[in-house]
Formats: sequence, structure tokens, C-alpha cells
Amino acid sequence: MRTYLEGERFPGEIGRTWEDSEPAFPMPPTAPADAPNVSYVIIDDIGFGWIEPFGGLIRTPNTDRLAQDGLKYTNFTTTGC
Repeated sequence: MRTYLEGERFPGEIGRTWEDSEPAFPMPPTAPADAPNVSYVIIDDIGFGWIEPFGGLIRTPNTDRLAQDGLKYTNFTTTGC
């Protein structure tokens, strides 16, 4: 079985039939071993005051769990279109 990274040229062969073809499968990208464990969340059309960790009514149990463990970001940017 041949593999390749996404964006690279397809290394397999496409024949007239499946018997004449050689498959190749793209490998998903992976982070380097020393890469930091970072979550990047983009929320559109909602203020932080609406979600549960900031006193709002929208239940976000996973975000609430992170906030209870001390992870709460309050620096955000708003820009017009």
C-alpha cells in the first residue's frame, strides 16, 4: 500500500480497470512530537456573556469544565466586516 501526504502528487497508478490500478492513500497531517497542546476556538455572533463559564444561559459543559480547572480566556477581538 502506498501512502502520500496531502498536497503531494498522487503516487499511485490509475488504470483502465481496478485490476490495472495501484492504490495510494493520503496520510493525515500530524503534529511534531514537541508541538504544544493548543485549542483554538472561533465563535461567530456570540458574546462571551452568553456561554455558561461567563455567567450566561448557554450550556457548554466542556468549556465550563476547563474554566473550573482555571482555564478562562478573557481577551478577545471584535472586528466589523
